[in-house]
Amino acid sequence: MKPSGFFIPCLTILVIFSSCDSKTTVVDACGDHFVDPGEECDGPVGDVTCASLGHYNLSGTPVCLANCTLDVSSCGGRCGDGNTDSSDAEDCDGADLNGNSCQTLGASGGNLACKADCTFDTSGCLNVCGNGVLEGEEACDDTDPDPGDGCSDNCTVETGWECDSASPSVCTPICGDGMIVGDEQCDGANLDDSTCTSLGFYDGTLACESLTCRFDTDSCEQAGRCGDGELQPEHGEVCDGQNLNDTDCADRGFHGGTLACADDCQSYDETGCLGRCGDNIAQTGDGELCDGQDLAGNTCESQGYHGGALACIATCDGFNLTSCIAVGRCGDGLLQQAFGEVCDSSNLNAQTCQSQGQYAGTLACGSDCLFDLSGCGGRCGDGAIQAPFGEQCDGANLNGQSCTSRGYYGGTLTCTAGCAFDESSCAGVGRCGDATIQPSFSEVCDGANLDGETCTSLGWHTGSLACSPDCRSLDETACAINGRCGDGALQPTWEQCDGTLFGGTTCQTLGYYTGTLSCNSSCQRVTSGCSLRCGDGIVQTTYGEQCDGSNLNSQTCVTLGLRAGTLSCGSTCQFNTNLCGGRCGDGVIQSTYEECDGSALGGQTCTSLGYFGGTLSCDGSCQFAEGNCLTVLSVSAGALHTCAVRSNGTIVCWGNNTLGQLGNGSSVFSSSVPVVVSGITTATAVFSGTNHSCARLSSGAVQCWGGNSYGQLGNGSSADSNIPVSVTGITTATTLALSDHSCAVLSNGTVQCWGWNLMGQLGDGSQTNRNTPVTVTGLSSVAAIAVGTYHSCVRLTDNTARCWGGNGDGQLGNGGSGLSLTPVTVSGLTGVTSITAHRFHSCARIQGSTARCWGDNTKGQLGDGTTTDRNTPVTVSGLTNALTVSAGYEHTCARMNDNTVRCWGSNTYGQLGNNSLIDSTTPVTVQGLSGTSFLVSGDMHNCAIAESSKAIYCWGDNRYYILGDRTQTTRTTPVRVIP
Repeated sequence: MKPSGFFIPCLTILVIFSSCDSKTTVVDACGDHFVDPGEECDGPVGDVTCASLGHYNLSGTPVCLANCTLDVSSCGGRCGDGNTDSSDAEDCDGADLNGNSCQTLGASGGNLACKADCTFDTSGCLNVCGNGVLEGEEACDDTDPDPGDGCSDNCTVETGWECDSASPSVCTPICGDGMIVGDEQCDGANLDDSTCTSLGFYDGTLACESLTCRFDTDSCEQAGRCGDGELQPEHGEVCDGQNLNDTDCADRGFHGGTLACADDCQSYDETGCLGRCGDNIAQTGDGELCDGQDLAGNTCESQGYHGGALACIATCDGFNLTSCIAVGRCGDGLLQQAFGEVCDSSNLNAQTCQSQGQYAGTLACGSDCLFDLSGCGGRCGDGAIQAPFGEQCDGANLNGQSCTSRGYYGGTLTCTAGCAFDESSCAGVGRCGDATIQPSFSEVCDGANLDGETCTSLGWHTGSLACSPDCRSLDETACAINGRCGDGALQPTWEQCDGTLFGGTTCQTLGYYTGTLSCNSSCQRVTSGCSLRCGDGIVQTTYGEQCDGSNLNSQTCVTLGLRAGTLSCGSTCQFNTNLCGGRCGDGVIQSTYEECDGSALGGQTCTSLGYFGGTLSCDGSCQFAEGNCLTVLSVSAGALHTCAVRSNGTIVCWGNNTLGQLGNGSSVFSSSVPVVVSGITTATAVFSGTNHSCARLSSGAVQCWGGNSYGQLGNGSSADSNIPVSVTGITTATTLALSDHSCAVLSNGTVQCWGWNLMGQLGDGSQTNRNTPVTVTGLSSVAAIAVGTYHSCVRLTDNTARCWGGNGDGQLGNGGSGLSLTPVTVSGLTGVTSITAHRFHSCARIQGSTARCWGDNTKGQLGDGTTTDRNTPVTVSGLTNALTVSAGYEHTCARMNDNTVRCWGSNTYGQLGNNSLIDSTTPVTVQGLSGTSFLVSGDMHNCAIAESSKAIYCWGDNRYYILGDRTQTTRTTPVRVIP
């Protein structure tokens, strides 16, 4: 059952005013750890739980807020809060009926209500199926909600029935439809498995009457049955009704009466017949001696036997004595001791004169089955002592013995009827060894009877006291083994001391600081000579006491450097600070004063504080030490993987890893979480191409990893690598750009490239792939570089641009369409402050914060409001105040001077970030993104660094988990990368 009420425990505060201080006052205040009137709690919540408050979430925890009210948000819902919690089996809650009404529950009207246990109260609903009123879409309504009567429990006509339109409906079976329903016995050929035989007939063919659906038994009756008065012996009948086949009671062995036929015609009913042998009634007048259990008063005993069960023979003219004979009788030669026989004829039961107490003669058995001793002679009681036959005495003949000669102190010895001594009178006087102490005969003990004395009562510590053999002294030998107080030996089990022996115990070992112990007459320590100890109410700092009882030596929680609270003194005279408010360093977070305490971080991590990973710690003032938390230096976006450089010089990557793009030495297909690139700790920037990435190290060297089919790793081979390898000969790189080829700007202003060179994109005047760097022809004073699929572009220090490689879509920007194996000048482009390229188009940011683009414009990626390709730069429409521009596969983005981002072009995967999938030929604002400091574009996704370099946000294509939110769901607005 759901809880029907909301229980809030009441706490009563008892304030006892001291009669000795008339100035004592009591102030109700939140925070005093007492629950005052109007407060739900104050500090700890005590025994209050979500369960005791009636909530469903029993694993939640109520929390006492600073305003002394309970926060039960973690407890979830409860019955009575006015909200229907369907997941907890509530139908409704108060006025909230969860959208239901009498009609939705099957009634035609009325007022639905909610009970106190959050279940429906339908007592106010009207006109439901079963009320006997035909209404609405009901086909019938017979007041009976149970099915099987023609009208079902949902007021539809059941198969095989027809119902009229009255209220209540009257339903009758349809005879002739082949279905047996209601009171029909059959219907057409459907006989419900009944046959002539199952109806009691011997044979025949059962049929069904077409108009009444009742059985037609005409054929059955021709075959006959028991009860028709006709005798059918072929079916086992011996009679039928009044037809007894000329048989009467006499024929059945009775003395008379009236015979009848049994109901099954298979036997006779003989209850009307009068008497016969076998009816358990002895008809002695008809010559019976007995009949079954009726023995006419005869028994085995009346037949001369000891007992048994007399029976009647089958012919009722004699007795069966078998059971009587089994019990026996005197004279049968068998011994029946249970009936007092001690012998029977010659059977003496192995007895003799001797066994009967006689010493000689021949024993015989009398006719009463008792012993006849007349032939025996000599016995106990004849006054003569027959010692050979074991007699000690005989009558008054005591053979010269007396109590004294038998070891007693006195008394009168007599002889028993069995010719043995009777010493009871002797025993009344007693002797040593009878366990009774006779003091008049100088006994002090007797055997185990020590007269209540023990080793302890005699002053010994313990032991087993014994009695001497003559009963006139106690044997203390076993007592002395354990010693006693005053014997000059210390027995620690019983003694604290003995004389000057204390077993190493001193006043000091007993908790006193000074003094001398003494020993009393009971061998117990006396501490009156000891002085000064913990518990005397005096703080002896000389002996290390911090406090003593209620004497706190003027100290408080605050003077000890703790938070406010109640200081007390422990049993060892050391401060008990349990009720103080804690302190920095106690491992417990006092949230009012501390963010953390030692290893206790309150569940916080660098990530929860907004950083991109790292290790959070706590400083000496119990505030977070965020020095080891990591920020992001740069981020790069490949086709289906993403990488980032962290502030400690390491690199993490996530997404596709089919060619080792994640660089962590793993062959796993993909990773939804960032993994650390192996062996790199001094990276300053990371760059990603289609299937590989490269890092610039602080030394100026370059390392790359991932796909290498075109030699784009630059290490002299074409083998893929899932760990970083060094690019041959590069030691002074300042920046890089990657696609399926790689290029680096060197510190001397030249450019070197390597990898795929199908369209001359390496700029060395050839179309030959290179697996080590080659110098781009005719370039110097290069400030930045960008690459697309088949082309490369640079920004020179004079703020002009040069491009080379494939030009099928005008991506070189020189007004032509032919490829160029060496750099050509981009037409009409000056004031260039940054440059970007991807696939088949290029863009540049121009002084004055505008942007110009050229090349492929299939999806509007040039941003001029058209989808027309351009072989010379065109201005991006409506874009002012841009700081940087980043080109993707068929889209472009710009970071603005207010640190927001705008994008244009293809939006198939939501890469424009405006919460849609619609392409745009002019810039649209990326939703929910601000405070950016870095922007990069991959094939169909983008990423930006934000929140003071603590976080990365990505949006667009999310195959292989490349957006870093641990899903593969396409995102049309930015999501935060989970470190």
